Amino acid sequence: MVLKEVAGDVQLEIQSDGESNKDWLRAWYAEDHLGEWQDVDF
Repeated sequence: MVLKEVAGDVQLEIQSDGESNKDWLRAWYAEDHLGEWQDVDF
């Protein structure tokens, strides 16, 4: 669950071997639920 005051991406950073090996998972936080908890799927 995520709570935001602005619409946009929610991003998780995954590091497998320090700073050099990164990946990201992104989900969209919808504008119609600003200020409410949203269940986002990555």
